[in-house]
Amino acid sequence: MTATQTATQTQQASGVWTIDKVHSSVRYEIEHNGTAQYRGSFNDVDASLEYGDDGVKIKGSVKLDSVDLKDEQQKGHVLSPDFFDAERYPTAEFESTSIQLDGTDVVVDGILTLRGQSKPLSIRGSIGESGPNLGGTETIAVHLATTINRHDYGVSWNTQLPNGSNVLGDEVAIEVVLELVQG
Repeated sequence: MTATQTATQTQQASGVWTIDKVHSSVRYEIEHNGTAQYRGSFNDVDASLEYGDDGVKIKGSVKLDSVDLKDEQQKGHVLSPDFFDAERYPTAEFESTSIQLDGTDVVVDGILTLRGQSKPLSIRGSIGESGPNLGGTETIAVHLATTINRHDYGVSWNTQLPNGSNVLGDEVAIEVVLELVQG
């Protein structure tokens, strides 16, 4: 895409875009029992995308107690100080510090705050062109993915299995799929 097309896309998408919670998600994946990938998601997600005179900005957060786990005992453990410590740190938050657009491809650098730890993070993905949804409201899609080391954020609980491997892996893949509406 040429610089003119990128400028046109930015002009079409100008202003503030807010999350359509029904059509957006934050999912994660982590190695479990040394053999499988465990996938989960968060049900309470907030995000915004802003095209302004000083560039493009993305902000987002998840309420940690909205983690979707099928077992209440497991959910209680994940929300405890062993993992998220959600009573003291109820949200995980991300705010961009710079965004490089190349057509619809995007690299977002920013700060992820989880469990009171704020660390720089780079995320790759795409920001689509704006267009009307079925009801005629202008929408824009954002798809981002990254991997973090959970220990960087103090989420370090683990235990060994009889074969010597750990119950949980260190790396957590994160995927953010947003549908945003202008307004």
